[in-house]
Amino acid sequence: MGIFGRKEQPIELSGEARQSALDVARAHCDEKGWPFLEPYSVKKQGDRLFVLTRVGVRGGNVRIELDEAGLSVVESGYANH
Repeated sequence: MGIFGRKEQPIELSGEARQSALDVARAHCDEKGWPFLEPYSVKKQGDRLFVLTRVGVRGGNVRIELDEAGLSVVESGYANH
C-alpha cells in the first residue's frame, strides 16, 4: 500500500494541475477557517489528488483529498497541534 492507503505510489504534481488543486484547497480552508500555510505538497494517486500544507512541520497541517475529475473535496482534516 502507498502512503495514502492506496496501492499506487503517489506522484508529485506540478504546473496547472498543481495550481488548480491548490486553489480549491485554499478555498476549502477559507470556508473552514483553517490556515493554508507553505510549504505545500500536491500528489496524485489513482483518481485522487492530495494537498498537504506545512509539509515537514509538526502541527498546523491541513490534508485535503480531492476527486481528480471534478476537483471536489472528498475528505479533509486539520491537525492544529
